[in-house]
Amino acid sequence: MIKQGKMILQDTMANILTRSVNGLRIACEPRGKALEILKAQAWVKEIREEGGALRVWCDAARFSQANGLLVGAGVAVGELVPVRQTLEEIFLSQ
Repeated sequence: MIKQGKMILQDTMANILTRSVNGLRIACEPRGKALEILKAQAWVKEIREEGGALRVWCDAARFSQANGLLVGAGVAVGELVPVRQTLEEIFLSQ
């Protein structure tokens, strides 16, 4: 990627897409309980409700921990999907 005449990123598309994961979309019930649990975690950078699910900004290394915390607390997790930045968002963040 080139920005203002300078190379800001050079890598394969596969590697760029791997690094583009910046959080999770979690569909679960009860959502309020899940929100409380995840807000209490220091590694959760941001969390909000979006389209009937929770959008959680955290490192990919924490995905299984998020699931374990929710399931362990009796929250039914129906969907846990990594969320990727668009190529435009990656470009603008450089």
